[in-house]
Amino acid sequence: MAGYLLNLTFNQPASAVVANGLFNSNDADPISKIWYQTPSTWPGVTYSQGGIVTQAAPITTWPQTNGFPIVDKGNFSCNLGDDIYIRLVPDSSWGPSPVQNLQLAFYAVFGRPAISGHGGDTIATPFVLPAGFGVGVNAPCSYYGWPANTPQAADNSWIFYLGQPSQNQAGQKGSGGPSNPNRTCLYSFIVGAYAGIGVNNGYTYGHDPGMGVKG
Repeated sequence: MAGYLLNLTFNQPASAVVANGLFNSNDADPISKIWYQTPSTWPGVTYSQGGIVTQAAPITTWPQTNGFPIVDKGNFSCNLGDDIYIRLVPDSSWGPSPVQNLQLAFYAVFGRPAISGHGGDTIATPFVLPAGFGVGVNAPCSYYGWPANTPQAADNSWIFYLGQPSQNQAGQKGSGGPSNPNRTCLYSFIVGAYAGIGVNNGYTYGHDPGMGVKG
């Protein structure tokens, strides 16, 4: 299956007066709010859902096809079983990389389908809870959270593996049964982060990506 990575960069506001609580726009930073295709050889090891990726992600050198990279404006879609990653990177306003003692906490929350209806054929998230959740296994996974930590990837970024969309698994609503290549389910979610030098000396950021899942 294919893999996709949403790249988000964040700045260090000059003060609280000019902070806007957002990741950098694509207009301000051409590699921010961009979906990239990942090479078949990356990351080179298998991660469990919710894992933190330690391999560097040289996004500007990755071959891209079929219109990728794609600006995150609701026009990204993937297939069941694809690998989904989110990468957070401090921009140059933080100073030379690696930024000394910079820590980041990250959250992703799926809470509402990106359509107006909430009937029995809609679900809030394309992901399911993995093994280790007891009776919750295969139930919808609507929340991810990682505590504050220094960058774990070799390129001084934070890379999080959300897992593989599997919206037809038992335990979720939706049509169920076999994959349907003519069906695309749309989702919206919120990603949020705290970044700063220490746990009480920084800023928070948010973005609302969109994704379609075919199958």
